[in-house]
Amino acid sequence: MPPTLAGTALLEWLAGDWSVAREINDGAGSYRGRASFTPQPGGTLRWHETGALTLDGATVATHRTLTIDTAGQVSFDDGRPFHHLALVDGGCDAFHPCAPDEYRGRYEVIGDDAFDLTWRVHGPGRDDTIHSRYTRSFSSRAP
Repeated sequence: MPPTLAGTALLEWLAGDWSVAREINDGAGSYRGRASFTPQPGGTLRWHETGALTLDGATVATHRTLTIDTAGQVSFDDGRPFHHLALVDGGCDAFHPCAPDEYRGRYEVIGDDAFDLTWRVHGPGRDDTIHSRYTRSFSSRAP
């Protein structure tokens, strides 16, 4: 694993299919799903997640789509900026103001085929920790 994954190297490393296991507030909620990181024309990467979110005993199907460009800008599907991503020395911090809340995140590479993403969400009526583990699907590993 190179000490820095940014730009094209980051997009190449992420490309493929990943499983996602997410815990919300130490098990009060959970998410299980898949993430696909798919190269797009123009050098961007489409980050699409589908899965099942369980909160308060109810389970619902969910999905979201993000885009990562070669500058490391992660954006929502409608083009609004989300946060910056460059894995320097195996990790990076991320920040997203979502008034009235603030999202402070931390990416940590935990191997050639796995990374963690933890968001701490603070705001009026919010004090959440969302921890996700992404594990590369063996079949999508580049030779």
